[in-house]
Amino acid sequence: MSPYSAYPRGARDPGWAALGAAAAAIALPLLAWPLAGMLLPDSSTVPSERPVLLGESEDYEATARFERGWTQLPAESTEGELLVFRRGRVMLQVRLVHPPPGAPEGARDLWRGLERITRTTEPSARFGEPSEMTADQGAQGLKGPVEGDTVSGKAAVFPSPGGGFAVEFTATADRYAAVHDVQAADHVMESVAFSEEER
Repeated sequence: MSPYSAYPRGARDPGWAALGAAAAAIALPLLAWPLAGMLLPDSSTVPSERPVLLGESEDYEATARFERGWTQLPAESTEGELLVFRRGRVMLQVRLVHPPPGAPEGARDLWRGLERITRTTEPSARFGEPSEMTADQGAQGLKGPVEGDTVSGKAAVFPSPGGGFAVEFTATADRYAAVHDVQAADHVMESVAFSEEER
């Protein structure tokens, strides 16, 4: 006698029905999350060889140029505060800082502040002594090395001409990063430019 003949054709066993419903309730969310991950992109391609807006104040806006191959990570970025980009094994964070009235506005103060911020998420990070740098379009700032237990890289800070805000870069990579990707992060920092807002 077949084990299935115990149930008349068309009849339903309430025990199996409840078990099936419970399994479906568990399986559907598990299947839906990966599908949602595929439908909602976690990165977007950054336009290459044209200025990309980083931040702005009432008087100035800051832009930088990215070579081909960079992607932005929206889930890790915060509009108006932090932009996160990736190319290969290189991570580039761009922070937009708006000092409160009366706060020090010098690049040295910004450098020390960036080090404190970085160490809140990466306690092993150590900033070296920065040197003055001038970006391709004339922006004045500081640039120096960053070392950590698992990554290393460079950081740079650029106060805007009006002092209303500053752009801070931190580029880090592990030892397997390609040289041209590391150089591409340097090029982004060197391309920062401030222009007056049109009124």
